[in-house]
Amino acid sequence: MMGSIVTLTGASGVGKTTITDKLLLSIPDIKFIGTLNTRERRKIDRPEDSYSVSQQEFEKRKQAGEFLWTVKVHEHWKGTLKSAVDDALLRPSSSLIILVPEIVPILLKYAPNHVFSFFIPSPSEEILRARLLKRGDSSQDIEQRINDCKRWDDAAKASGLPYIFITNEGPIEDTVSQILRNLPRGY
Repeated sequence: MMGSIVTLTGASGVGKTTITDKLLLSIPDIKFIGTLNTRERRKIDRPEDSYSVSQQEFEKRKQAGEFLWTVKVHEHWKGTLKSAVDDALLRPSSSLIILVPEIVPILLKYAPNHVFSFFIPSPSEEILRARLLKRGDSSQDIEQRINDCKRWDDAAKASGLPYIFITNEGPIEDTVSQILRNLPRGY
């Protein structure tokens, strides 16, 4: 029996980490699938979200074929280990992962019929800028991320991927309710 994987995708500052925290509290037995990345840990990063490794360590693991995917995001490399996805698919309950848009098709191909992908469109630039400032991003990173938001939103809408679009503009409980309502029964 294969487990199911819920993906959350959206540009920086749309609330993926906050939504993840609430989902982990709302769905019994759900497990988070973390990533490896070369970015230094931020104050808001939970230990299970991502594991910071050196560029050298990342390259070594990439050369060894340990990753299902790797991608460069905002000048930093990140990737998910095949073993972490395989473990999630063997679990009797759900798993959750935050992904950048170009990785969703890879996961859908790797685990067809076991992936439920949610996309959270960007809020207004004003709200987005405030969120990014609050979490401590640098001015340069904020500008880069704001520029990426429209591109990511437009690409998601045109992708043809089976995204379930949800909004995160009100109370976080409303956003989590949207996700829970859109999951299949028994998920």
